[in-house]
Amino acid sequence: MIELSVLPRVELLFVPLITIIYLLVSKNKSLLFVLFLVSYSVADILHLSDTNNDSTTLYFVCNSLYLLSNVFLLAIIIRAIDFKRLYKNFLLQIIVLFILDAYLFIVLYGLIEEFMFATDYVVWVKTMEYAYNFVLLLLLSFSFLLFLEKSNSKSLFLFLGCIGIIFSEILLIGYYFVLELDTLKYLAIALNVISFSLLFIQTRFKTSLRANKKGSLFTS
Repeated sequence: MIELSVLPRVELLFVPLITIIYLLVSKNKSLLFVLFLVSYSVADILHLSDTNNDSTTLYFVCNSLYLLSNVFLLAIIIRAIDFKRLYKNFLLQIIVLFILDAYLFIVLYGLIEEFMFATDYVVWVKTMEYAYNFVLLLLLSFSFLLFLEKSNSKSLFLFLGCIGIIFSEILLIGYYFVLELDTLKYLAIALNVISFSLLFIQTRFKTSLRANKKGSLFTS
């Protein structure tokens, strides 16, 4: 039986494994999706050497890579959205969504601002946390808008994968900034594994998120 204490290390090997499988089995690879997986995988592998976040340097390197990976995923989603159609048919939903985003960012800002970071680089750490959470909220919003516009299986799996990543991060924020409850950490791990599984599965659908020429590096 696997000890629960080793689950965080096992999880850090999951995305690199998904990356290898994607590179081996996918014929029409998306360059942006490859960059998303590779940057996330490199961060996870580096994180293996410091699972307790003791190194400030590794904290910034890993979180910069995680941030970059989410930007690549966000780029995939934004490139696929037909904004004219979205504006024409879902303007009210867009307004409500971004009001909700603003509220969530204020809540997260308050949690981070009140936390006492044990580092000499408090301003830089807080800036990193703000930027990371801002990109996650954009990822949540635009993945939902993509699903709203496309309403197909591929966009649904992509949206669910993004939701899983974001809620996994929210649970970790709760674990680090509110209550150090192991259950939160293990739930975050499970959600992250499920999320990347969904993101991999959506690449197997033949439906394209956007009109591309066959064989394009940006096929998604």
